[in-house]
Amino acid sequence: LQLRFELLPDGTGTNVPRVRRAEVEYTELPELIPPGGIQLTPGEHSLEVSWNSVYAESVGGYLVYYGTAPGSYFGEEAEQGMSPLNVGSDTSVELTGLSPDTLYYVAVVTYDAEDRWLTSPFSEELRARPAKK
Repeated sequence: LQLRFELLPDGTGTNVPRVRRAEVEYTELPELIPPGGIQLTPGEHSLEVSWNSVYAESVGGYLVYYGTAPGSYFGEEAEQGMSPLNVGSDTSVELTGLSPDTLYYVAVVTYDAEDRWLTSPFSEELRARPAKK
């Protein structure tokens, strides 16, 4: 937090304002809970990701992270888009267009209803390879 005051004298230059008091009130945000019950089901060149809903007023939706290394979710291969995927309030998503020769790592987070950039910790990380034809 930064506060900046620019205090300018009046037109005559004789009266200069002063700040006597500045007060900032901080409200702690509720901690977001990551989803549980994560499941990863391989399909033909795809992975079906599903999880249990988190029932809390502060939850605005879910972000699904995927990638090709543990804890490194920089996936770009899915036809649904780059990681993370914003799936809103859905509790599952099918990642399609994936290579069956690649092991993918997946985790899910919840995000705040007021601010999408406030997220929970990552869920349990799962890994799987898509099935071949």
